[in-house]
Formats: sequence, structure tokens, C-alpha cells
Amino acid sequence: MPLPTRKAQQAALGAVLCLGFADLALLMLVLGPALQIEAEQARSQPVTAERQAARPQRSAPSARGAAPASRRDRSLVAPTATAPVPTAQPAALPTLASAAAPEPTPEPRPSAPAPEPPPVLFFGTGGATVTSPMRIALQGVAAAMRAAGELRLLCRGHADARGTAEANLALSRRRAESVAAVLVHMGVARERLAVEALGASEPLDAGSNPAAWDRNRRVEFRWR
Repeated sequence: MPLPTRKAQQAALGAVLCLGFADLALLMLVLGPALQIEAEQARSQPVTAERQAARPQRSAPSARGAAPASRRDRSLVAPTATAPVPTAQPAALPTLASAAAPEPTPEPRPSAPAPEPPPVLFFGTGGATVTSPMRIALQGVAAAMRAAGELRLLCRGHADARGTAEANLALSRRRAESVAAVLVHMGVARERLAVEALGASEPLDAGSNPAAWDRNRRVEFRWR
């Protein structure tokens, strides 16, 4: 069998190469997208690892720089519009048609007229007995006290200047006590009566004679 010529060899080699290029192109057409995806994943893995390594450093700032970082984070967040919270309106108070008229102040009651001053009762020498004329005069005093329930009376007993001071003081007390007892017998409450013994300390007449002594032996009254 004759050997192929050089041209035949070159033609056969070209055909083989053409078939090889065709198969290689077909292989690249099939495997190209998969290789491209793997290359993209390989390139993205270092970047992701670097971001994960750097993320704890950014999330844990120092205590001194925490406030500025949070301020920057807030500035990056878009403000959200919040609807205003409706506030409860106070209920309207009812308006008065006119101001209330002031209450009339009660007029003070007219005070009862002061009763007439009781009469002065005069006693005999050394005596403390209430006589009948004295009782008639005391009836008016008792009637005035019964009419005015708040009225009180002070019975003041006196004596003349004769005798000792102790005897005169005791005598003047007996005279005042006798008058008060008659008023109680006429219906006056004892707690509305007071008794005072003055002896010869307040004479009605400063003379030193029987007429002056008669005037000084007495019981006087004072409304209270």
C-alpha cells in the first residue's frame, strides 16, 4: 500500500483538529454557564467572609463612641410620619344664665332692753332678815330674771363702819345670802345668782352719824 503523501497527512490532521475544536466548542457551550457560576461564587466567598469578620467590630463600638454611631444610624433611617394621637377634649361646662344672687344676711335681732336697776334694800342695825317691803321689791327683780333667761344678778352686801372689819364682812355676807335665798324661793335658779360680801369698804354715805349708818347697811344689785 503506498504511503500517504504529505498533503494527505496535513489534510487528515486538519480534519482531526477541526473535529477537536468542534467538540471543544460544544463542551464549552455546555459547561460554560456552570463554570461561570462557580467562578462567581468563588469570588463572592472572600468578600462575604471579610464582611462577616468586620461586622462584630462595627456592632460593638466603644462606650465613648456609642452615642455618635447611634446618631448616625438614626440619621440614615428615613423618618416615618406618625399620625397625631387624638386628645380628649374636656366637656364644656354649663354656663349659668346669670350669677347667683347672694344670700341676704340676716338682720341682727334687736337686743332686749336692759331691765331697770333693782332697788337698794336697807337693813336694820345688826340685822340680815328680809322684811315684807323688801320681798315686794324683790318680786320685780325675780319677774325680770324670769323674762330674760340669760340674765344674771350679783347681790352685793354692805355694813356700816361700826364694829370690827371681820364682823362687818360676815354680816354683809349674811345679808346678801338672805336676799339670794328669797329670789330662789321666787323661782330664780341659784346658778344665775352670785353673792359678794364687802363689809364697810364701800360706804354709800361717808358720814359718821345714824343717818349715814342707816344708808350703809344695805344690799345692792348688779346685772350681769
